[in-house]
Amino acid sequence: MRLLLMLLLATTLAACGGTERDADTDASAPSSTEQSAPDTTSPADTATSDSASVQEATGTVESITGDRSYMRINHERIPGYMEAMTMSFAVSDTSLVQDIESGQRIDFTFEADGGVPEIIEVTPKP
Repeated sequence: MRLLLMLLLATTLAACGGTERDADTDASAPSSTEQSAPDTTSPADTATSDSASVQEATGTVESITGDRSYMRINHERIPGYMEAMTMSFAVSDTSLVQDIESGQRIDFTFEADGGVPEIIEVTPKP
């Protein structure tokens, strides 16, 4: 009889998927089979135009699209922001770059909000 009770108790506990120790664990914590996904959002993903960073830089224009809405610039190091590199920038107002040509050195100001950086001011260098 005692053996039958032990088997019945063991079967019942196995069917419930736990032991007495499991009952003491926090029910709000995810179980090993339902782990919460890691937070993969970066500050850039959550940035808004209110948190846009305005930067000033100097570089050489490598190319400009036909409609003048994008420029590829080989820029110098921007202290405290990024190393020197060549990258594409959107142009906020194409009238800013009407007289700018490939190969020309420029000083420029751009706004970065997590997407494609956007040029908001350009000054040709002599």
